[in-house]
Formats: sequence, structure tokens, C-alpha cells
Amino acid sequence: MSERAELPGMSLMEHLDELRKRIVHSAIYLACGFGVAWIFHNRIVELFQEPLIHIGKSLVFTHPMDALNLYLQASLVAGAIIASPFIFYQVWLFIAPGLYQRERRFVANDAPARGRSDTRFELRVAVAIGDFEANCNELARLGADSGGGLRLDIQAVRLRM
Repeated sequence: MSERAELPGMSLMEHLDELRKRIVHSAIYLACGFGVAWIFHNRIVELFQEPLIHIGKSLVFTHPMDALNLYLQASLVAGAIIASPFIFYQVWLFIAPGLYQRERRFVANDAPARGRSDTRFELRVAVAIGDFEANCNELARLGADSGGGLRLDIQAVRLRM
């Protein structure tokens, strides 16, 4: 048992304090990623609208807040993708002190792969965005095969004054 990390044992309150610290840092990274993505929110939404425009469809907002919600959600998801390496590092900083030396060595040997895995994750996201157009085309074709085409339920928006 002496191969445990050289840090002394932590009490429950120390563990909770460390967890709180890591969660706060992760939230800050997420907020920074959101801020960067918000700068480009128009381009992000256009990126998702392009496949729909190619098949002759467009987004329909049925509620006054739908456009804002779309921009916020798109920016939040893009911000989470941007901040994911930093958030994963915070998870690692929380978990690492509790690992045995051989477990740390196993992960340390894989450290170059972790950097590559972040890059691979971002590449997978790019491929998924590219597949979005093909998926929209396929869904439109399936809808047309069933006889109805691509239909959107549109609800009337009534504003009360």
C-alpha cells in the first residue's frame, strides 16, 4: 500500500472542497468557451441551416423566444466542445491523487495519446457536422417516400399585450 501517492489522506471535507474547486474551474472554462462561441453564434447557426437550405427547407420559429434559445443552445454546445480539453483536465486533476503509482504510470504512458484524443474528438465533431447535411437529405427522402414529404408542425404565435 506504500505505492499510493505521496500525499497524505484527505478528509471528507477536503475532498468536497477539492471537488468544488474543480467544478468551479470547469464552469469558468465552460463560460469562456461559451463566450468565444457566442461571438460566432450567427456562423454556428448558419452552419446548421445550410443542409436545410440545400433541400429547400428552413427553420421555423413558433415562439418568440425560439431564435434566442437556438443561439444560446448552439453557443453552449460549441462552447462545451471548445472547453472540453480543459474540463477533462480538471477531471484528471481531481482523480489523479487517488490513483496508485501503477495506475498513474498506465495513464502517463498514454499522455501523448490524450493530446491526440482531444484532436480526434474535435475531428469527430467536424465529421458529424458534415454528416448533418447527408442526414437531413435522407430524412427528407424518407418523408417523401412515406407520402407526406418533410412536414413541420407550425403553431400560431399569439402575443398578449
